[in-house]
Amino acid sequence: ANTKQRQLLIPYGTIQKKIYWTAQKTKSSKIAIEVDEGRHQTMVNVHVHNRLKRLTTSGGVGDGMYLASLYLVCNNGWPEAMQGMSGVETAMEILRGCWTSRVFTNYEQ
Repeated sequence: ANTKQRQLLIPYGTIQKKIYWTAQKTKSSKIAIEVDEGRHQTMVNVHVHNRLKRLTTSGGVGDGMYLASLYLVCNNGWPEAMQGMSGVETAMEILRGCWTSRVFTNYEQ
């Protein structure tokens, strides 16, 4: 069995979605993550679940909330083929796992 897990490093920053019209008059969008120049860059370690083929984190509440926000921004309203859920539904599933009984850190806010 293949036990290797694929991973992504995503920079932590302000997530922006820009919608524009192409020359063919079709609507398109671009997702950008704005990071602070000159500062130590925080990265979110994201894993691709081997069986479920969805993105997961093991870094705690802050990383989970950041991943949920990425799913929200990338949502197009249609279910993804592998998950059968839209980005909003996936984000809600991730956020359900982000409950904590302690005060949020600055990173998590």
